Amino acid sequence: MQAHPQEQEFSSELVLTLNDSREVETIYQALYPETIVTISPRSRCTIEKQNSNQLVLRFYATDFVSLRAILSSFFRWIDAAYESIQSCKKI
Repeated sequence: MQAHPQEQEFSSELVLTLNDSREVETIYQALYPETIVTISPRSRCTIEKQNSNQLVLRFYATDFVSLRAILSSFFRWIDAAYESIQSCKKI
């Protein structure tokens, strides 16, 4: 993809490291559908598993406000998935 000189793309990378590979897989499965649906034409995210205990999420946006919004959404989804996992462990 080429950007026009006046266009900028903002990006961020999040590396999530967990001790339990099953938790990594569960969070990956929870987040993956959000990466294949276009939430906004101004932002997108990719996700990949790295090793057995890491997720790498890369965020791209046409402007800083969109980058902040997609980061906030994914942080909430990661937290919800992780808290769900922890709740299930107590059962």
